[in-house]
Amino acid sequence: MLQNINKPLRISALSAIAGLSDSYFFSLFKSATGFPPIAFFIRLRIWLARELLRNQNLSIKEVAAQVGYKDSFYFSRIFKLVTGVAPQDYRNMILDSPREKSDAALTDSGNETAGDLPLSQVVSTRAFKQRAARRTSRPVAV
Repeated sequence: MLQNINKPLRISALSAIAGLSDSYFFSLFKSATGFPPIAFFIRLRIWLARELLRNQNLSIKEVAAQVGYKDSFYFSRIFKLVTGVAPQDYRNMILDSPREKSDAALTDSGNETAGDLPLSQVVSTRAFKQRAARRTSRPVAV
């Protein structure tokens, strides 16, 4: 997912990589992460956007484009929906305060997010298959 963050999400492509049917992949993904794939993908994009916003050299429009949003206004709406603040306000907060304060204040509107999980565990296909195998009686090849 992270390698293709700036491209549209295709459940069929992800399920093919995992070697599962679309519906079974969707079910396992949601049980493993707590989110449907698209909701998780949006949160992953916002997690990356938060990191990119720390770079003062990038405009909001450039950050939006790097995380896959062609429309910076739509990106700003999604960013605010997930984090509770607009991208520019987030940038201002991180410039005015230490990282720990800004990250603690922005916990995606109180929801557990991709940013709260170890990214390598969540994004890795192998780790996903291992979690899926533990959650089901159906063996999943790793």
